[in-house]
Amino acid sequence: MESRPVLRSMMLAGVMIISLATGAGVATAAPSAAPSTQTAIPRPDDDPFYRPPAGFEARPPGSVLRKREVKVSTYLIPTPVRAYQVLVRSTDVADRPIATVSTIMVPLTAPASGKRTLLSYQSAIDSLGTHCNPSYELRTGLQKDSSAVATALLNGWVAIQTDYQGPRMSWIAGKVAGRATLDGIRAALALPEAGLGPAAPVAAWGYSGGGHATAWAAQEQPAYAPELDVKAWVANAFTGDLRKTVEGIDGGPFSGFALAAMVGLSREYSTLDPFNDKGKQLAERIGDDCVVELVAGNPFQRVNDYTRFDIYHNADVDAVLADNYVGTRAPKGPVLVQQSRFDEIVSPEYNRGSVADWCARGANVEYHLSNVPEHITYALASVPYAVSWISQRLHGVPTAGNCGRTS
Repeated sequence: MESRPVLRSMMLAGVMIISLATGAGVATAAPSAAPSTQTAIPRPDDDPFYRPPAGFEARPPGSVLRKREVKVSTYLIPTPVRAYQVLVRSTDVADRPIATVSTIMVPLTAPASGKRTLLSYQSAIDSLGTHCNPSYELRTGLQKDSSAVATALLNGWVAIQTDYQGPRMSWIAGKVAGRATLDGIRAALALPEAGLGPAAPVAAWGYSGGGHATAWAAQEQPAYAPELDVKAWVANAFTGDLRKTVEGIDGGPFSGFALAAMVGLSREYSTLDPFNDKGKQLAERIGDDCVVELVAGNPFQRVNDYTRFDIYHNADVDAVLADNYVGTRAPKGPVLVQQSRFDEIVSPEYNRGSVADWCARGANVEYHLSNVPEHITYALASVPYAVSWISQRLHGVPTAGNCGRTS
């Protein structure tokens, strides 16, 4: 009975490894090859650019603290761009100032409409090490999840990718991801080199872990960044109910995600100290891992084997998981959610309750279930409709959503 999930786990890891090896970054400041050696580019932990200047805490969220022009690798995109990285002031779950990096890519060709559009694409970082962030992987040629950014640049849109897990790599902490995404958008709109301006049309899009960040940005925006007018939100295959998600993958072939979730959340919430001695060793072992290592190296593990208590019956864990539930506030702009019925990692049951809660609060949501199987396969299959849907919203075509009658 276990052969099928094991095969799926192996297939997923293989697809991800191929994606990392061949689906690299999307463009370059001028046509050039990827760096000959990755050691030429310092890792974020060793790069002074990532360290915020003294007094940054007094700056408003979204402020550009530092900027530089960079080259990002090109394998899939024939359109040259100028790429800029900005260190941006943002906010963590406890409303404390933090700084995170966004990479902004500006096509050299003018858009057909003559007006620049911004797409914020949240890639599926799903990792615990800072070198797994798009700001580093775009430069080293290891960037995965690049088809959406490629499409945006070919359309003449400005594209931004943000290291939305924050400086502590607090994976799956929703408020950090949402706020960092919004502050990246603020920074891009204010960056003169991007040629956007505050009134430029904005869309945001992500899949899986990136869909989670997008969903959080959508529900944080009305209160955290009310001045932003985001025309379209696409939060595909997002983990709306984190408790159901952790329970669903715990002990299975993708249990590395459950373990990483507890590590990431414990980095952000001082009230969460779940690990026993074995768990502390685990947290040290996987604490710098990227998504492939997390999945391939930790299948069929039980979270409770690494904790001092049953995480499913603990008040502190309950409070953290509740604080990371999507659906407590309605997004302002229209939202598209695409989801495979047969997703082996993010089941529809993990986010349909969140969509229902959004709709009950008055949100305009389109929710579509697809018969295309497998999480990675549908990541690619969902792109064409997402692009079409975003384009319609950017051109002012309204959508009534389908709340209450999801297909």
